[in-house]
Amino acid sequence: MSMPSNPTPTNEKSGKQLILGVLIIGLAAAGASWWFRYSATHRAAQFWGPQAAELIRDAPHVTLRSAAAAADGQDAADADVPRDVSNAKGLTHLRNALLEDASYDWSTAGRADTNWENSLVFEESEGAEPRVVILLSPDFHWAANGSAADPAGHAVSTSPIAEGLQTFFAEQAQDAPAE
Repeated sequence: MSMPSNPTPTNEKSGKQLILGVLIIGLAAAGASWWFRYSATHRAAQFWGPQAAELIRDAPHVTLRSAAAAADGQDAADADVPRDVSNAKGLTHLRNALLEDASYDWSTAGRADTNWENSLVFEESEGAEPRVVILLSPDFHWAANGSAADPAGHAVSTSPIAEGLQTFFAEQAQDAPAE
């Protein structure tokens, strides 16, 4: 029996096509991921502004002011003392919630008469610029950019996350060190 002089050639094309197919699928998945993230956050980022959105997401120093302590019977002067919550439990979730479009009721117009009793300040270092101040109504159903010239004119409803905001602020007031 004689052996064939030409062995069967390997199919080099199938390996290249597989690699190309995996690359195309990876690029499509990356594009879909980018689009999903953009569509889930673009209105909130537009509302706060690009620099403010970046600070909300990444600022190393976060300060909270709350009137809740006064409501709990503490001295009103103590209630307005800023609290450093830069390492607070739940802050990462709060940052994400503040940047998600679903956290806001965009169909509700802001109220001009809101009494801003609570706030969060996101900044690079304490007392330094740049910073963003998020003002919150006493019932946590409204938020405004306190860095804007007319915060009440640009308020947005936070009704979808009001309960979570209230819980976060209550926990911070409860965890505050005794003076």
